Amino acid sequence: SEYSTIPVFLMLSSLEKNLYQNESDRLAINQVLTKPVKFYEIYSLLCSLFTSEKPQHKEPTAKPFIPKIGEATTLMVVEDDPINMMLINEVLTKMGFEVIKACNGKEAIEILPNHDPVLIFMDVNMTEMDGFATTRLIRKMPEPFCNLPIIALTADAMQGDKEKCIE
Repeated sequence: SEYSTIPVFLMLSSLEKNLYQNESDRLAINQVLTKPVKFYEIYSLLCSLFTSEKPQHKEPTAKPFIPKIGEATTLMVVEDDPINMMLINEVLTKMGFEVIKACNGKEAIEILPNHDPVLIFMDVNMTEMDGFATTRLIRKMPEPFCNLPIIALTADAMQGDKEKCIE
């Protein structure tokens, strides 16, 4: 046959390609595609599979660099989606922060008195207890918790959400 019988390994992920590029290179994965996959990416991949030429040596891509901001400051992240939590945690720890994780508002309220974060990242839409209810309860807690800066996180901001967050 005119086509190579060398196996080709493909990885499809919903995560950012650069996060796993080094790992995929180490595992000899030939191609990494991220969702949503674009038509031209699939077309390019299929064309490369059916050429009789030897594959070109893949130049290593530059690993994304996230600079450290300062000393190890503690932050709390309240997020119920494990993928989002993993990505937020990865970025913040690479920036030099210590991350306290809570997977919903109820857990955040329970563990907050045992920690001393300087800032809270709060998902707005969560099961069990949403970010708005959680923030209201934190604002009723004693010092220093009631005055902690809280940054709302949401993927689907609707009209009026800014005002609701400020409230």
